[in-house]
Amino acid sequence: MGLLAPAALALLVLAGPIIVLYLLKLRRERRPVSSLLLWPRARASLQANQPWQRFRWSWLLVLQLLVLAALVLGSARPFWTVTAQPTGRNVIVLDTSASMGATDVVPNRLETAKREARRYIEGLHPDDEVALVVGGRQGRVLVSSTRDRELVRRALDGVGLTAEPSDLGELLRLAVGVVGGQGRVVLFSDGVAPAPPLDRLPVPFEFRPVGVAGKNLGITAVQVRPGPGGDEVFVRVDGSIPAPTRVAVRLLSGGRLLDVREVQVSPDGGRAVVFPSVAPGNDVLEVALDTSDDLAVDNRVWVARSGQQTTRILYQGRGNLFLERALALVRGVEVTRIGPGDPLPAERFDLYVFDGVTPNVEGIASWWWVNPPAAGPGFEVGPEVLFPEVSFFDPEHPLLRAVDLGSLALARTRVITATADWRVLATAGPSPILLVRESETGRQLVSAFSLQESDFPLQPGFPIFVANLVAWAGRAGPSSLAVYRPGDLVPIRVRPGATLIRVVRPDGSETVLEPRSELLTFGQTDQLGVYAVIQQAGDQEVDRSLVAVNLLSPDESRTAPRSELPVFGTGARELPAETEVRRELWWIFALAALGLMLAEWWAFYRGIRVRLPAWVRLPRPLGGRRLGRA
Repeated sequence: MGLLAPAALALLVLAGPIIVLYLLKLRRERRPVSSLLLWPRARASLQANQPWQRFRWSWLLVLQLLVLAALVLGSARPFWTVTAQPTGRNVIVLDTSASMGATDVVPNRLETAKREARRYIEGLHPDDEVALVVGGRQGRVLVSSTRDRELVRRALDGVGLTAEPSDLGELLRLAVGVVGGQGRVVLFSDGVAPAPPLDRLPVPFEFRPVGVAGKNLGITAVQVRPGPGGDEVFVRVDGSIPAPTRVAVRLLSGGRLLDVREVQVSPDGGRAVVFPSVAPGNDVLEVALDTSDDLAVDNRVWVARSGQQTTRILYQGRGNLFLERALALVRGVEVTRIGPGDPLPAERFDLYVFDGVTPNVEGIASWWWVNPPAAGPGFEVGPEVLFPEVSFFDPEHPLLRAVDLGSLALARTRVITATADWRVLATAGPSPILLVRESETGRQLVSAFSLQESDFPLQPGFPIFVANLVAWAGRAGPSSLAVYRPGDLVPIRVRPGATLIRVVRPDGSETVLEPRSELLTFGQTDQLGVYAVIQQAGDQEVDRSLVAVNLLSPDESRTAPRSELPVFGTGARELPAETEVRRELWWIFALAALGLMLAEWWAFYRGIRVRLPAWVRLPRPLGGRRLGRA
């Protein structure tokens, strides 16, 4: 403890004039009265010869002296000394994904993380720089490296929740680029996300977990498929619960209840419920859970059944009953079949499926190559591997949403070696079994195994996988069966003659697009709900389609927080030695002076009455009297 301006203590001599003012007699105005018997004290004062009066206790005097003491001590700039180690550049990573809205801590996890981040900033060395990276599925640098603490605090105050799932790997990769090897990365998150594809960072790393418990149920998958008596709505409920729980699942349209089903969910895994025979005529269906839990955004999903655009698919192979049935379940799909040796038609298709054949894919935008017998563009095919076990799959990719490959059984697969532009979605042993590639012109998928030599077509996730593939690779337009999540790109096929496209978001705001090509993409899907895509030719509407954006993330619905992450930082850079840092306390005395002045004002204008226990002995003037002006 010390003072930066000790000379300011000399101002304490001002206490003398304040006390003198209380000792001086008042100059009283002369007024005639009928008798002095009622004014003994005033009479005694007038009869004294000196201008001073006897000191009388006054709370106003005490408050004024305390105000003076607080102001003088604040002017002396007191400080206390702590030891701190300069760390260079500190990149604070703040997770804003949907699970950070869980209310197991008050008011929610994000506000708790922001509060902890402010405390971390307060404890940094004055020479340290601070940067702020925020995001859920996609990260962004909110504040570049700076020593301006107030700028970072204001940016923290403006950070809000998103409806996106979390991608910690993306956030950490962005943070490593910002830190540039000159500091450390500090992550504030609940850890509710797939394991990041990073096991070691090239900089020191620290994980600050938030959240205490997970008690939540949410809708993690939804699909509409044709049935014998109408559409069937498939719903999956999952989450983090301490004990088996029964929950009611409601199906609504326009606020009207169509059906309700009850399902029991266990802590070991989710459960599915099917609403059969949903009559046509309801463009938008809503599925809601009757539950009160930590997270509300995953308790409702929407399904749009109108405005479906046709996806034209060409199948080339020896025939695959499982695949043909899965494609038949997808609304708006038109399939053309040709044999293995037949030439490809001249007309164009939205998606090509090659099953165990060797086609010429040059000039084809989007295709799915199943069990390729020979090399293709950007990959080589090696020897066979018998009975491999799945070792990895990416559930966050649009193709594998609501699809579990953990129990996939394979009789054989081929070893595939691909170039860097291919992304691995799943592996069996050391070899990839699902690879994807994206470009501006199209999207391609390679499956290294035959569907007939696996149990994939028998699993409940296979029809969902095919529907995801049609929506992802076909891109004919907004699909009612596609699983769109916040941040996804929604394809829009421009109708002939359309000159204007309006996209109406769930909150009623509009975005206007100019159709410059046959296929557009809309990416401002940060809100949950139903979007309307309206195409106009002048003032006339030529097409209207609906698309629903839902959370549908098993990881976000499982809100149980993690206390640690499988990510480690390296301390290759030697940090400077600890130094002393002064923390000034003048603001505490300034606030105290303000409070004392308010108390003195209250005592002067309103008066105060002192009531103390009987055993406390005070000077006689304080004996319960009302204290007014001095």
